[in-house]
Amino acid sequence: MISQTPTGHVRPPTRNLKSNILSREILTNEIRAGSMNRILIVDDNPKQLMLLKLILEDSGFQVVSKNSGRQAIKFIEENGPTSIILSDFNMEEMTGLEFFKAVKTISPHSYRILSSCNHNIDNLATHIKEADIHCFLRKPFRFKEVIEQAKAGAMHYSAKSSNRQGVSK
Repeated sequence: MISQTPTGHVRPPTRNLKSNILSREILTNEIRAGSMNRILIVDDNPKQLMLLKLILEDSGFQVVSKNSGRQAIKFIEENGPTSIILSDFNMEEMTGLEFFKAVKTISPHSYRILSSCNHNIDNLATHIKEADIHCFLRKPFRFKEVIEQAKAGAMHYSAKSSNRQGVSK
C-alpha cells in the first residue's frame, strides 16, 4: 500500500501484501459489478501519472492514463464516457480547464477532479463552475484525499447512471 510519512514524503508501494489480497478481490468484484469504475488520469508529468496510477490501482480502480488533454479526449471519443476524470491544471497543449470544458460535451456525467500545485489560480471558482468541476485537489497530493475523491466520483457516476436508466425506462 502506498503511504506518506508525517512530513508528506512518499513511501513506495508494497505489492505483495497478503492482507490486501481479500480487499483487492472485493474491490475487483465491485468494479466488475459497476459500483466502482474506470478513472482517467491526465497529466503531462510521467512521474505524476505513474504515482497516481499506483495509488488508485492499489485501491482497486481500473486506471487509464494519458499525458495530454488531446490524447484523453481521443480516448473518450473512441472508448465512450469515463466515470471519473482527474486532470492537472497546468499542461502544455491545453489547460485542465480547457480540457474539462471539452469533456463536458462528450462525457457529461463524468466526475471531474482538477488538480494543481498552483494555489493561486486566478478566478478559480469561476473556472470550476464553467468547466463543471466537482473537486479541486492541491498538489502535493494527500493519498487518502485522492482515494476518497475517486470513491466519491464512482458513487456520483453510479447515481447519475441509475438516474439515466430510470428516465429511459
